[in-house]
Amino acid sequence: MVAFTVGLGVITWLTVIPRYDEWSREKAQRTVRMAPASLVVAGIDDRTALIRSPNNEWSVAGAGKVTLFREHKLVGLDALT
Repeated sequence: MVAFTVGLGVITWLTVIPRYDEWSREKAQRTVRMAPASLVVAGIDDRTALIRSPNNEWSVAGAGKVTLFREHKLVGLDALT
């Protein structure tokens, strides 16, 4: 069984996969494929944060990394602008 849910709706064009480094590749790929193409999917590793500054610049902090997908393809942080 697979389900896709959108979070709190604070940033309506972004959805998050928490603890992305603990997900199987297959499960993560299914989730990315299920996401509407209009959403950016952010796979955020455990002990890692995706941060938006007050001037709308994005950065990553912590022990892991953030993996981003847009239109079901791997993209960089510039996809968040």
